[in-house]
Amino acid sequence: HFREHRQDLPAFPSLAARVFSLIEHPETDINELVRAINQDPQIAAQVIKNANSVIYARGVQILSIRDAVTRLGLRQVANIAAAASTSALFDMEVKASHEQFIPIWQEQWLHAMTTAYSAGWLAEELSLGNSGQAFLGGMLHDIGKTIALRALGTLIVGGQIKESLSPEIVNTIMEESHIDLGSEMAISWELPEFLVMLAMDHHQVDLPSGADYQELHMVRVVSGLNELQRNPHYRTGLEEEVRSSADV
Repeated sequence: HFREHRQDLPAFPSLAARVFSLIEHPETDINELVRAINQDPQIAAQVIKNANSVIYARGVQILSIRDAVTRLGLRQVANIAAAASTSALFDMEVKASHEQFIPIWQEQWLHAMTTAYSAGWLAEELSLGNSGQAFLGGMLHDIGKTIALRALGTLIVGGQIKESLSPEIVNTIMEESHIDLGSEMAISWELPEFLVMLAMDHHQVDLPSGADYQELHMVRVVSGLNELQRNPHYRTGLEEEVRSSADV
C-alpha cells in the first residue's frame, strides 16, 4: 500500500528542512534562523511560548524570535522549531485512520519527543557527537512507524482489512516494517545523510562504534530505555541493543 500510494503521503515540511540545514552548521547566522522561523507564524508562536514557559521565564516577557534565541540559545530554538514543524507527520488523519489508533499516534509523538530531547541532552552531557543531530535523529528515527500506521488505517477504513487487529498485532506490523518505510521516505524526502543512516541502521545488530555513529548510539540508548519502560509489547532483542550501545 505504501509503495502504491506514496504520492498521498505528506511532504516533508519545508521549514523543518530549512532549520535542519541551518543547525547542521555551527557557523549558522542567527538572522537566517530568525527569518526562517518567522515565515511560519504558528511555529514562531510555539518558540515564543517555550521561551516564556516556567522553565525559562526570568521575569521579562519574550515577544520575538530574536529575544527567544538570546534566552534559549540558537540550538534550543532550532530544536523547538524543528519539532513543531514536523509535528504534522505524527498527526492522526481522521479520513485515513481508525479510532483504535488514536492512542498509538499519541504514543508515537510522545516517544519521538522524549527520545529527541533526551538524546540531545545526553550528547551535551557526555560531550560526544553533535547534540543537534542527536535531537533530530531521536525525533525521526522511528518515522517509518507513523507511515505504517497511516497505510494500515487506510486499508481498514477502505475495507481491505476486515479483521479486528489487537494492539500486539499493530505493534508488530509497525515494528516489522518501519525500517524499510522510514529509510525509503528519508531518502525520498532528501533528508540529511545522518538522518537516513539513523532511520536505516538503528536496529542493526553489530553497529559500529566509530565517531560517525555516536549520535545513533545515543538515540538507541534513550529510545530503547523509553520503550522498555512504556511498551509492554517491546520486541525481542531490544534489551541487547540498549546494552550494546550503552557500552559504546
